[in-house]
Amino acid sequence: HGCFAFFERTIMITKNISRKSEFQMIDVFKFIMSFVVVAFHTNPLADSQNELWMRLFIMVADLAVPFFYISSGFFLKENKLDSYLVKILKMYCVWTLLSFPLTIYGYMLSGNGIVSCILSYIKYFLFVGKLYNSYHLYYLLALIYAVVIIKVLLKMNKPKWLFGVAFILYSMNMFMQHAGEYIDNGGILNKIINVYQFVFNKGGVFTGMIYIVIGMIIARRKIIINKPFCILGIIACEIFKVYLGDIADAYILILESALFFQIIVGISVLKLNYTVYLRQLSTVIYLVHLIVFSFYTILIIHQPNVLGVKSFLVTAIFSLAIAVLLRKLEKKERFKWIGNFI
Repeated sequence: HGCFAFFERTIMITKNISRKSEFQMIDVFKFIMSFVVVAFHTNPLADSQNELWMRLFIMVADLAVPFFYISSGFFLKENKLDSYLVKILKMYCVWTLLSFPLTIYGYMLSGNGIVSCILSYIKYFLFVGKLYNSYHLYYLLALIYAVVIIKVLLKMNKPKWLFGVAFILYSMNMFMQHAGEYIDNGGILNKIINVYQFVFNKGGVFTGMIYIVIGMIIARRKIIINKPFCILGIIACEIFKVYLGDIADAYILILESALFFQIIVGISVLKLNYTVYLRQLSTVIYLVHLIVFSFYTILIIHQPNVLGVKSFLVTAIFSLAIAVLLRKLEKKERFKWIGNFI
């Protein structure tokens, strides 16, 4: 009993994260993380030689997409899975269509034939989600895969299977990505790995469910872990990542992302009236930023995909401006349909 009491005081597991004031920092950080994603894709530190800044940048950038996944899982309602799935499907289709000119441009650069490009488009649309300069949309495709699997498991009345299935999918993908480095005998397993990599590339569509389920667990069990413990845990994770390889890093990132989310969800603030608006802006910024980046680098400065501070600032500022504009238009009666896609 004494050991457990010490553990409970140290970790401080509680059951009171039902207050909306404790969710507002999630919205604030979704807004912040949307700009981290912009920075990751435009790399304002492209010319920097400072290894410490680069390490910090990579650390924060690695947490961005998992944070979005965990947030999605945290707010996911089991009785609204169908409507949520429909909305994500619409968003994925519409934003893939809006990015279609970039896809055409990318295929023109590739020099591949029409049939090859069409088959490639089908593959990337259904199984990868990373077409030319719209590779961030894999996040939506991974959400679709995850929600479908979650829906099936809940329909089977197997909620306890969620984490296990998510972990198996995550591990299966890790195996498929790295086993080829050690298995090269031309056997059936090697052929299966090659087919998997051909169809799913790096298998990003299978990496989101583990984070989404973690968000669901945090929300349903109402667990908050002591912030100092989380901070120490993140520091430990970063130390381990220095000495361990890519495979171990991928699993450490799961723990690190969960600890980071715990820090954010555990922050109680006075009621802020603008946080939902920030969340809404973050969604549009995420969806539109690569279109802005491509327009600026390809059509304005004629240096396709050039990285650096200027690309980051232009992309960030205009993505934010477009987000504000779309959210204002959405409030007008004749433009309410915009809300279905952002």
